[in-house]
Amino acid sequence: MPKISAPNVKIPCASDAIAVEHSAKLVRHLIATRKIKSGEILILEKPHCSILDQRSIYTYCSHCLQISWTLIPCKYCVYAAYYSELCRDKAWNEYHEIECSIMGFLLCFSVPEQYWLGVRLTIMISQKGMKLATLKEELAHVDRFKGPHTKENSNDGKFCNDQYRNIYTLPNNVGSSFVLKQLVSVLWCALSICMIGRETEMFGKKMEVNYTFTKNPHVIFVGELMLRNVDITLMKATVFGASCRSASYDHGLALLALCRLANHSCDPNTIEQWYTDHLALYAAYPIEKGEQIFRSYVPRYIVMEKSTRRGRLQDRNLMCECIPCKEDWPTLVTYCSYKQKAVTQEAKTKIDAFLQQYLVTHSDFLQKDITQNIPNIIIEVIKMIELLHNLVQKPCSELDMAVTMLKDLYAAADIVYDYVPVTPPGITIQCLVFYASLQHTLSKN
Repeated sequence: MPKISAPNVKIPCASDAIAVEHSAKLVRHLIATRKIKSGEILILEKPHCSILDQRSIYTYCSHCLQISWTLIPCKYCVYAAYYSELCRDKAWNEYHEIECSIMGFLLCFSVPEQYWLGVRLTIMISQKGMKLATLKEELAHVDRFKGPHTKENSNDGKFCNDQYRNIYTLPNNVGSSFVLKQLVSVLWCALSICMIGRETEMFGKKMEVNYTFTKNPHVIFVGELMLRNVDITLMKATVFGASCRSASYDHGLALLALCRLANHSCDPNTIEQWYTDHLALYAAYPIEKGEQIFRSYVPRYIVMEKSTRRGRLQDRNLMCECIPCKEDWPTLVTYCSYKQKAVTQEAKTKIDAFLQQYLVTHSDFLQKDITQNIPNIIIEVIKMIELLHNLVQKPCSELDMAVTMLKDLYAAADIVYDYVPVTPPGITIQCLVFYASLQHTLSKN
């Protein structure tokens, strides 16, 4: 797992190159506090809460997300398995004791993982019902303050991504298109609360079948909180899984307090890479001081047309205002090389010379053990990105191919999802495609 070279004093999981800012239009968002180089790691964040999808529960630990072919099952159900007995015990003590009693019945309803993630989050933050009074007091304290800085920071002034208040105060962009999902959320939370009350002792003791839940203030508080958490997970949960060869292999959902503050762009200036239970955010391009930090909530513009991207974003009640959408940039297969751009002859000569040298160096790497040379290839690709970014106006096919190549190299440098078919020959093929494309570009007049 990589390390942040210059940690942020106020944001422990981030680099000192970023900060949380506020505005009426953007609400909370991330900006660069200094000039950032391509390839620099900006955030290394562990999810506040995560959940595996049903396809992955027998290949990944339900608690630490580590891959294993010899998982240890839960003692009482078949819906969770663990990397070690320690993981099993931690999960039981934090949330699975409650989940275990209700999963068998609730799984019959086949709801998406976002709904389950909301239930798990509620169980965790209340410590299985043992800290309801403390939690209620803390959230009332957060709600009393209007200033966003006060809401997000702990008492020592730090933004701690492991504190629930930073999930609780995530910007809410629920709109009219979300009404049906909200109706499902209400029904799901009501059913979950009934099952928790009757099958577990989260509210002190198991409740009788004819018990009137509305008479119990703890039940009302947990129900309202669960509904809010489900709405948050529906809008803010991030897919996690392996990324390689420009494809993704999804294994579940995670809630990230800091990374989720990065707004969407169809041409994001960051690259994401999962390392088991941490998400690393790298700078894709050089980022100037004061610029926003962007992620992409849908596939980038180079592989998906504008109409399709906007349809995906409407599911999140978002309207993208990024440059690729405003100018309707074409996909990768239809736009031109730097050679067809309005670039000075001096700049073209400089780019040609660099790419020629890169091809010579890259050819030498390909003849050796490519896995050992991945760090060297990453350095050369970053140099190429910085050169093209400074000299050529986007969109540029070579620049976007270099960014895609960099993402694949990061994935190959530390593969943690071992069963995904990423092998040295696979990375070699990806390098060869990039190599051949550059050769073709340089051969043109």
